[in-house]
Amino acid sequence: MKNGGLSSERQAEVKDRLVARKQNLWLEVKQQLKTSIGDGYQEMLATARDEEDQASVSLLAETQLSLLGPNGRSWRPSKQPCKG
Repeated sequence: MKNGGLSSERQAEVKDRLVARKQNLWLEVKQQLKTSIGDGYQEMLATARDEEDQASVSLLAETQLSLLGPNGRSWRPSKQPCKG
């Protein structure tokens, strides 16, 4: 250990905790984005006037989900507007 520095073991512990925290934060952000995309998709789909508009809405939702990476693809938009 260097003067005033952390031991290798302590550095590894801190790194592991930071990596775990980062992963948890990213999971939380992705979940919030998926929820937001889903809500926005349902809202836009409900106002789509024809099949072309619906296809544009679906493409937008798929594009946004693709930005979340492979784990973000578990959410699939329904093709039915929400009843509300």
